[in-house]
Amino acid sequence: MKLNKLLIGALAVSLFAVSCKRDAIDRKDDSVKLTADQLVVPADFKFVTEKDLMVKVKVANPSYTGEKFRINIYLDVPATGTLAIAGITNADYEYTTTMRVPGDLPYIYIEKVDERGNKVYEKLKTDNFTATTFVNGTDNNTYVFTKLNSGMDCNTGCTNTYNNHTGNVTVTTGQIACITGTFNGDLTVTGNGIVKFCADGNIGDLTQDNSARVYILEDANLTINRMTFNNKSTKFFNWSDSLVTNMCVDVNNTTENHGRWYINCNLSIETNGKFNNFGKLFVSNNLDVTAKLVNYHAITVNGKLIGNSGSIIETYCNLTAKDNIEISGSLTNNTYLKTLKDFVLLSGGSVTLQNGALISAVNASLTDDINGTGANTSIIKVKSTTTINTGGNITGKINLCDSNGVETNNGSITSPAQTTCSGYIPTGTCNPEGFGALVIADADGDGIADLLDDYPYDYNRAFTQFYPCATTCSNICFEDLWPTMGDFDFNDLIIAFNVTKVFNAVNNVVDYKVKMKPRCLGAGYDNGFGFSLDNILPNEVLNVKGQVLSKGNLSIASNGTESGQAKAVIIAWDSPEPLLHRQGGSMFNTIPTNPHCQSDTAYIEVTFSAALDNSRVVFQEFNPFIYTNQRRGYEIHLADHKPTSLADVSLFGMGDDNSNPTAGKYYRNGNNLPWAIQVSENLDYPIEKTSILDAYNYFDDWAASGGSQYPNWFRNFGSFRNYNLIYEE
Repeated sequence: MKLNKLLIGALAVSLFAVSCKRDAIDRKDDSVKLTADQLVVPADFKFVTEKDLMVKVKVANPSYTGEKFRINIYLDVPATGTLAIAGITNADYEYTTTMRVPGDLPYIYIEKVDERGNKVYEKLKTDNFTATTFVNGTDNNTYVFTKLNSGMDCNTGCTNTYNNHTGNVTVTTGQIACITGTFNGDLTVTGNGIVKFCADGNIGDLTQDNSARVYILEDANLTINRMTFNNKSTKFFNWSDSLVTNMCVDVNNTTENHGRWYINCNLSIETNGKFNNFGKLFVSNNLDVTAKLVNYHAITVNGKLIGNSGSIIETYCNLTAKDNIEISGSLTNNTYLKTLKDFVLLSGGSVTLQNGALISAVNASLTDDINGTGANTSIIKVKSTTTINTGGNITGKINLCDSNGVETNNGSITSPAQTTCSGYIPTGTCNPEGFGALVIADADGDGIADLLDDYPYDYNRAFTQFYPCATTCSNICFEDLWPTMGDFDFNDLIIAFNVTKVFNAVNNVVDYKVKMKPRCLGAGYDNGFGFSLDNILPNEVLNVKGQVLSKGNLSIASNGTESGQAKAVIIAWDSPEPLLHRQGGSMFNTIPTNPHCQSDTAYIEVTFSAALDNSRVVFQEFNPFIYTNQRRGYEIHLADHKPTSLADVSLFGMGDDNSNPTAGKYYRNGNNLPWAIQVSENLDYPIEKTSILDAYNYFDDWAASGGSQYPNWFRNFGSFRNYNLIYEE
């Protein structure tokens, strides 16, 4: 196999600019409640909670001339399903795109998939230019494959802080100790005490009792010489990329690794113990499991992996032992398990291989059941000698590949299990070895292999791109009394929406789909909702499907766009009422004492007359708006988004509106506040007649700073919100 290298560059362009601050109001004084009249916002702040990225991907040294690679971009670990973008490399083996992501998103995950289905992942920061190299389907230790960041720091929520401390520390019930700078000493945590460790240093003896919790956070660079867990209720979590333990570790509690952890001795998971590995774990001697081990990324064991009687081992990624793997308990392998010596299944043990998993060994000795489940056939690959002892049974979708043949068979191999070296398993970050070869198919003849094609039987379609991603929705929140300000609760109409673009085989856009759902109506007006595609002409739209039009007071062209518009304007609904399931009470999901009600989702599909270059339908050109109380000219857009041709521009400058079209300023008041905001996830919105400034303590800091402070003001963090002022769904 040739070496494939994936060079990735991402240039993140921040949308936020630091500008003026409020004066005369002390935000830290909770007795002072800022009103909308007191909040002054920088003129260039767009009230977005997101940032734009330009991403460029290049594949070097393809296996053959003209080889194509699918590029997937995720907002989180690919297994979570947060796919945002998919596309194909061009003739120069490059793929370039722009994307909009949450403003506080620290990483994106980029995946390269070749025509045989082999996958390689990379984790990339969203705030700088980064290049990295992939070799033979492995990540080459270039990143830590974490599902989540810790979300914690050592600056907040501390009852005791130890900075540059030398000496022993004891943390007891009710205390939250934050350790920063440097540390050298013993650490004892008891009762329900909590330690957040952000320092560089050395812990001689770490002892945890009762329900104590210890968090080694991302900034720590730590060596622990001895660890003692005296109670199964204790919890230990590591997010550091530089954790070293120099003595053997006996786990009889809940322990998790999200970073890189080097154990320079044995790791024993004892009775009552549970070890979850989300990062990279290195064990210099044996990994001995009596209770439960779950592996989601990568474990390397220099000695033996031992699964004792009653143990449970589950591995969903790469688990490699340089000595024997000996199983007397339960083993589930969903991806890849390798030993550089012998795989030994003892009597009383059981092994399940799921959906195309691989066991790779030099020798195999089987004395109990191995079963293959799932749609894809799993492989047991044996380099030298296979011995199936009495009691050894291979069943289900498993191919046993021993090029020398099975030397001893005193057990059974039951169909569909068979002894054959046929079959195929692609390589990937979780399976660097893979198995066999695949015939590349292209059913629709569009030049994209079926394995890479989202539409393998449709010549005109190949890939999908999502905003914000395939599984989540963004929110648009409106105040509907424009040009008068209203109560600033931003719950007059909140719409959850998701955008899907469908591309053809040369990365041009064929379809534009918007999924939208009204979450609440905190107003008496009956408001229509639509969107303009500001770079698209009406005649470039072939047809529109899925509109909810019940009033009969709009002029809609035969292709589904609104008549009389200079740009392609699509009215999603002229009234939300057909989508609502009301159960009594005024408003809709904004008054806590009224029944909580459900609503339907509208699915709008726009098909273009000819495929368009993606630069013409980037998300920045998506311009959503409402028109209020069935008055078509009373449009309300996001800050500085242009009105459509049918908006009544004579209303600009009326009431509280301070729009200035010649300066590109639209839908802002004199303090630059808007009538609509967009949040990059489902917003927990204020209850009726409650200003968003009262419900969220740092909305004003965010707005007044031009987005530089508290860009995550809407998150569910302790001091960020006043829970009694927020509607609970």
